[in-house]
Amino acid sequence: MYDGSTANNGTVYKLSPMANREWTERILHSFAGSRDGANPEGGITLDAKGNICGTTFLGGNSNLGGVFELTVHGKSHYRYSVLWAFNGGDGANP
Repeated sequence: MYDGSTANNGTVYKLSPMANREWTERILHSFAGSRDGANPEGGITLDAKGNICGTTFLGGNSNLGGVFELTVHGKSHYRYSVLWAFNGGDGANP
């Protein structure tokens, strides 16, 4: 989600079906808007292990966006990490 969260910099969330045909939402990461990124805009990619990769339009060391990963950690937890922060010479605002 591009906006939202406590800092209004976007979130990554998971929707899971429940037995009664309703859905439950779980926030996996709320972006702070600094080094961890802001405004996730593109789609996400899931690998075979269930890890999630995506990009942010802003944030990072130069505030030009970056690439992040949410790694499955245990049964129901995810660990957030920044894989790359763009600096303008290598791209910007994916």
